Amino acid sequence: MSKLIFWDWEKKKRTPLRFIKAGDVFCFQYHKSMYCFGRIISRLDIGCIAEVFDYVSNEPKISEECIDRSKRIIDPVNLDIYTLFDKKMMGDWRIIGHHESFTATNVDNMYFVYGVPNSWTKIDVYGNATPISNMEAENLPKFYVMNDYDIKELLASKLNENYLHSWPVEYDLPMNENSVNEALKNKLAPFFWVEHENSFSFCLYVGGFKDEIFEARADEGFEGGGYDWGSLAQVFLDEKMPDLKMHVHFDPEASLFCAYSDNAEALQKFAFGFRAMCDDDNMMSDLFSRAELD
Repeated sequence: MSKLIFWDWEKKKRTPLRFIKAGDVFCFQYHKSMYCFGRIISRLDIGCIAEVFDYVSNEPKISEECIDRSKRIIDPVNLDIYTLFDKKMMGDWRIIGHHESFTATNVDNMYFVYGVPNSWTKIDVYGNATPISNMEAENLPKFYVMNDYDIKELLASKLNENYLHSWPVEYDLPMNENSVNEALKNKLAPFFWVEHENSFSFCLYVGGFKDEIFEARADEGFEGGGYDWGSLAQVFLDEKMPDLKMHVHFDPEASLFCAYSDNAEALQKFAFGFRAMCDDDNMMSDLFSRAELD
């Protein structure tokens, strides 16, 4: 019978390469207020094959129940465990548990490919290699180790597309004077509201929403990423809600726009004003015309 054992996020900030093994449960910080989770499927000579769950949280904790009902948000990947867990060169990735007697499922027909034309090799999740033709190689994902940036790039569109099944969809907002209720949350969509212990965030996974506004200045380098949304939000704050400048701050990432504050009322006022602005293409385009490339 399989058994899951967990330990606190702070217990093992670093795990040496030699101790990482199949069945290890890991957690990594996607954003300062968002954690993602996964599990090592197998160790290879180079890296390890891992699955990433469609479960996220505002704290680095996951339960056996959550793992049992989770699905893979992306296809299994080859992680660069040396730089992520051992040397800690990129991001913040930590082993937080282990699944004893773990046996991976749905990996029997999963392969990667490496090589050059007329000399391709496919490799399964356990490192078994087989020569293949050029035609077969065309349909297989390339075999290379992925770092923090690579994984977050893969997750960006999925997070925006699915919102995942646990956060913020299952993030329970207490119904008090410092909270937004369900109806208000719906009005903010596709933006979402998050409450932390001592602060609040108003966020958007970028891509697919108002892309055409940013495309108008693509020749200047704007791509519609989180930093571009942050530049737009700064103009909106400066011109439309200058009284909130002492309270509302921005902390965007490449794939995530984030405004935050320790003043819920101020951030809610900004959030609903900014969301309403997004429904007015003329106003949004005008404000964006004065945004500065970050």
